[in-house]
This record gives sequence, C-alpha cells and structure tokens, in this order.
Amino acid sequence: MTENGKASLLVLDASYTLEMIKERGMEKSVTCRDLDGFFRDVWSVHPFASLLTSESWSPRFGKPVWHDMGPRHTFIEGKVG
Repeated sequence: MTENGKASLLVLDASYTLEMIKERGMEKSVTCRDLDGFFRDVWSVHPFASLLTSESWSPRFGKPVWHDMGPRHTFIEGKVG
C-alpha cells in the first residue's frame, strides 16, 4: 500500500503497443486498469514495443519512452536495444 492506503499497479502487457492502441481507439482498455480509482497509479509496460511500432512512431533503439495517458496512467514502451 502507498499513500492514502491505495496501491499502485504495474502491468506487463505485450499484446499491443501504444501506437496500435491509438490506431484502434482502444485507450479505454488501458485506462480502465485503475478500477475507477482503486489504484493510485498504473504503469503499463510493453517491454519490446519498438519491435512492432513503425519508424515514424519512435526510434527502434534507445531508452524506454514514457507516455502519459491520464492522471493515473503511464504507458512505457521498451526498446530492443
């Protein structure tokens, strides 16, 4: 548990990259993970997203990229190298 008695959630999910989620209009599938405020913070991580994203989305190599999806939601995309 963290401040205010609320836990944080870490989700490792390699099913869709954020690029795919946005293209398909599926953002709610990520932002619903906080269970209507049950979790204070939610970090969704795709560990190797750059294998599947287009070059226009993000460079293939480098440090992970953090995307804010809302007040409690962060989507982190890992790189292959």
